[in-house]
Amino acid sequence: MALHGRRPEPTETVAPDDFRRIYADAGYGDTVTAPEDLSYRVDPLPGLTLLMIDSARYNRNEELGRPETAGAVAIETLEWMERELEYARRDGRAVLVFFHHALLDHSTTGRYASTRYRVDDAARIGRVLVDGGAHVVMTGHVHVHNNTVLFTDRGEWIHELSAPPVSIYPHR
Repeated sequence: MALHGRRPEPTETVAPDDFRRIYADAGYGDTVTAPEDLSYRVDPLPGLTLLMIDSARYNRNEELGRPETAGAVAIETLEWMERELEYARRDGRAVLVFFHHALLDHSTTGRYASTRYRVDDAARIGRVLVDGGAHVVMTGHVHVHNNTVLFTDRGEWIHELSAPPVSIYPHR
């Protein structure tokens, strides 16, 4: 969808293979990619790994006639994440993980970040991250500037930072 004034209008979509081709020369071609979607790993600095996780559910957009707002991570991508986190841990690298969709609730009432705005199976994804040593997650789908921390009963934690898009100004 494209927004023209206040009116959304359908627009052509970019298929995953087209995305890979379009952005290959913009850095995407130099990354380690997941086999099932557009997730990728990049090591921009010595000692730092960024995992960029494709949480969009775009496979049914044409069938539905609209984009799905909830997120999901394929089982194959979770398995890929586990391997990439092990790679980073073996190499002594710090890991930052980025999702479009939130894992945690960023509201004080527990109602704002409903399942429409969060990734499905967040508990399982969180377990993969914690077990892999990734404790910082950055997200954006809820369009709020917020941070929240989840502590497990074993004393583990995930700190999730949610940032609005740059098109929303001022950031409050």
